Amino acid sequence: MTHRYFAAPDSGLDDRAAEVLGSRFSALRRAGEVSPARVVEDARPPESPTHPFFEWNDLKAAEEYRRGQAGHYLASVYVIPDGAESAPVNVRVARVSAETAAERAETPRYSVPSVDVDEDTLSGQARAELRAWHEKYGASPALRPAAVWVREALGALGELVRRGDR
Repeated sequence: MTHRYFAAPDSGLDDRAAEVLGSRFSALRRAGEVSPARVVEDARPPESPTHPFFEWNDLKAAEEYRRGQAGHYLASVYVIPDGAESAPVNVRVARVSAETAAERAETPRYSVPSVDVDEDTLSGQARAELRAWHEKYGASPALRPAAVWVREALGALGELVRRGDR
C-alpha cells in the first residue's frame, strides 16, 4: 500500500519535505521502532534522505533545544491574580510581531500579560485556543465528536460575548 504525505499547517515544512520524512518514517516503522531517538539515529549518516532536515552543528542544536524548552515553559505557566475570581490565563497570550519576516522566523517573541487580565482578554484567548484546536484536529475522524463539542463551545462563548456575560 502506498501513502501520500502532507505537511501539517504551520509546521514549516512543505509537502515535498513531508513526503521525504513520511516515507522514511514508514520505512522505520516496517523495520520495527519509530521513536524520536530512532529517527535521529537514522538521519545521522550524511547519505540519509532525512539528514538535511536536522541541525548537526551541536552549538546551534543546543541553542535551538533551549529555545524549545523556553517555549514549553511559556506554554506551561498560567497566572491568576491574587484575590481574583477568574480562570487561570496562560502567560503566553499573544505573540509580539517582529519587524521582518526573517526576524519572525528566527525569533518568535511573546508578551507576558499583566496579571490584571480582564474578562475580554480571557474570553478572546479561550475562543482563539478553541479555534486553533478545531483547525488542527477538527477534520480527524477519531476526534469528530470532540470537534462538535468544540464548535458548540465556540458558539456558547460567542453568545456570552454578544450578551455581555463573558
